Amino acid sequence: MWSNYLLARGNRRTPATSTANSFADFSMSILSKRVEISITPAMTDEERRQEKQKLYWFAPPTKQAGQRRIVSNMAPCPYGCLNIDEATPGAIPLLLNRLGPYSAFAYQTASHTLEAPRLRVVFEYSCSVAAAERRIVSEATETLLMQLAGFALASIEGKKAKWVNGADYVVFDRGVYSAQSYFYCPDAGAESYQYTGEAIDVDVLPLPVAPPKAEKGASKGKGKKQRQRDAESEDFDDWGSLDAGPDNFLVADLRSALSFPKWQNPSDDYDTWIENGIRLSSLKGTEYEDDVKALWHQYSARSSEYREDYTEDKWSGFTAERSSYRAIFAASQALGWNNPGKWRARAAHIGDMKPSTRGELLAQYYGNVCLKADGNMVYRYTGQGWEHIPDAELIRQLSQVFKENKVPFTPYEVKSAIEAMGMLLPLMGDTPRNLIGFANGVYDIEAQHFRPHCPEDWLTCHNGVAYAQPVKGENLKDHAPNFYRWLSHSADGDTRKMERIKAALYMVLANRYDWQLFIEVTGAGGSGKSVLTGIARMLAGELHTTSGTMEDMDIARERASFVGKSLITLPDQATYTGSGSGIKAITGGDVVRIDPKHEKPFHTVIRAVVIATNNEPMRFTERQGGISRRRVIFPLNREVSKAERDPALSDKIKAELSVIVRCLLVDFEQPSKAEELLIEQRDSVEALQVKNDNDPMYGFCSQLNGLPNPDGMYMGNAIMARNPLVYLYHAYLAYLEAHGYQRVPTLPKFSGDLRDTLKAFGVVLEKHPTKKGYRYNVTLSDQAREWLEGGDEETPLTL
Repeated sequence: MWSNYLLARGNRRTPATSTANSFADFSMSILSKRVEISITPAMTDEERRQEKQKLYWFAPPTKQAGQRRIVSNMAPCPYGCLNIDEATPGAIPLLLNRLGPYSAFAYQTASHTLEAPRLRVVFEYSCSVAAAERRIVSEATETLLMQLAGFALASIEGKKAKWVNGADYVVFDRGVYSAQSYFYCPDAGAESYQYTGEAIDVDVLPLPVAPPKAEKGASKGKGKKQRQRDAESEDFDDWGSLDAGPDNFLVADLRSALSFPKWQNPSDDYDTWIENGIRLSSLKGTEYEDDVKALWHQYSARSSEYREDYTEDKWSGFTAERSSYRAIFAASQALGWNNPGKWRARAAHIGDMKPSTRGELLAQYYGNVCLKADGNMVYRYTGQGWEHIPDAELIRQLSQVFKENKVPFTPYEVKSAIEAMGMLLPLMGDTPRNLIGFANGVYDIEAQHFRPHCPEDWLTCHNGVAYAQPVKGENLKDHAPNFYRWLSHSADGDTRKMERIKAALYMVLANRYDWQLFIEVTGAGGSGKSVLTGIARMLAGELHTTSGTMEDMDIARERASFVGKSLITLPDQATYTGSGSGIKAITGGDVVRIDPKHEKPFHTVIRAVVIATNNEPMRFTERQGGISRRRVIFPLNREVSKAERDPALSDKIKAELSVIVRCLLVDFEQPSKAEELLIEQRDSVEALQVKNDNDPMYGFCSQLNGLPNPDGMYMGNAIMARNPLVYLYHAYLAYLEAHGYQRVPTLPKFSGDLRDTLKAFGVVLEKHPTKKGYRYNVTLSDQAREWLEGGDEETPLTL
């Protein structure tokens, strides 16, 4: 049986008890109890009340049928209701779009109009919520929904909580969160919505947030004696005496509970700060007194207003005649904290467990965990994103549980439990491409809106930067002068190139690996290459950046360090000549093989942007276009003089990082603009010149002119008498000799490379048969005379 609930029409004192076999049955029952009523703006409050009394209503159940609906009689209830008393029309779709993952239903209330929408939302909970906890769980549910929808709490006036998102707002009536509150069923004309997702897990609900701080001079709240009486009366009934006894883990568990991120900062919640101090003082006179006193100071020091002498005076005055430290555990658990004491009690029976139960125990230790399908990698949610847990750590942790409980074990028992855990875990979703992860939330590029982190974002990294809203008129030149000075110098004052460099940095910031491009920064030492790489590392976040070499990209074992990273830097690359198969596969979004040390090999897609820096550009032997389509070369040719070099430049730019981030988001409000700028740089004259200077085939092709018809030069071969003005192959051999290249390609290799490389110059190689062989639609340019001088020149072809 799912639950009982009260359902009636009129009689509010001893209503009838109904039963639902499931939340779906419950929602069908409530939504079917529709009555025709009519409420108009011209009605008085009394007329509205009388009209609403025609409606059916429902409420949480009482402990026994027939009891009066008062607080002391109310039983636990597995559902909760939110009442939207006022909203803008644009706010309602934002909320409804966030209900999909949950088991819930919603409907318009009797006072709803298009201009002033009103809505009631009913959620299913993962367990029955006690009457005493219904208010805080309801406020936490409200917080969850509004944070997911991108709203921030603006104010609380009486029982009304106002949340805002830009020009949209929602006002919740918190007066209905009482244990005995009742709710009207929908009227005949109300629209309703049903959702069949998961029940809300009350153990991981967020902390109900506080509105912005009141101005200085506002009341500090209740007096000390009243706060102490409240804390004592709240704690004593729930937790009894202290005779249950603390253990050796007590201080560590209290530290964990008070360090839970969802606790309010002490300076933002004075009453809770005092109440927690009173609770900790229950350990005065015990062997733990010194430790919990130190913990009180550590907890208090989280406030920017912390003063050691003031905090010490508060501690000296605390007495806890009927209050218990256990209330800290209870309050933290209500915020979603996993109590390690409960976990240890369960872990004590690990010797009697089956592999699947041991796997559940291990998953419970890490909290919110899931499995990434490619590679079967386990991830845990940290509050800022999903973090990979290596197999080696899982093995060590489970082995430690056996050891701490003095239970002998075998490697097979550990391995089988971890494998069973993987079978039980839910699968991770894909990270939406429109999100950029920050330390304090995510920025939605499409909505152009910043909001808190959410597990369903599936972010595996963030840049470590705390996002803040831009200041009016903010720009790089005035507000990030050190970055702007570096940028202008690196681009040699070319404003268009400055935009392209910013586009490259935006690609890193937004982790647009899906553009299938990689950056190659080349130039002499002291030209700003390392600074560019350093800025990129800041934008990606050091924890999510790794380094390697071009050779590492080709080797499955070395690629293991790239997994889960958002930026791969290839700094100070030595002279490289090769096909670039690894970088082509990684930047092309191909599935590649990973062979981690001491772990099972697997295949995955590496979702990272790649930046290579070198003094001498790379030479790629691949000519089919796979590399040239992806390679974006930035030549930085202007060296910084010794007199102008600033050893602290990177630190200065780091201090400007938040401004840089905001300006990049503004400049590339349309991400496609950044991609277009990178394509522009890829095909630029300066990028092509780098290839010409360092790749003999590119250099040779730059000496050819395309013709409208295939009536230009012949191909030639290796056994014919040399005639570089007539034969393409002979001309290429002369080019190699003139420029000191040693390696000579075969004719088939030359022919294929010529055809592929000419595409970069906009020439499609064509041929036409003649009695003397095939003629092609290219001929030597006048520039070729420079390296042909001194050779055995022949009379040019008569065309």
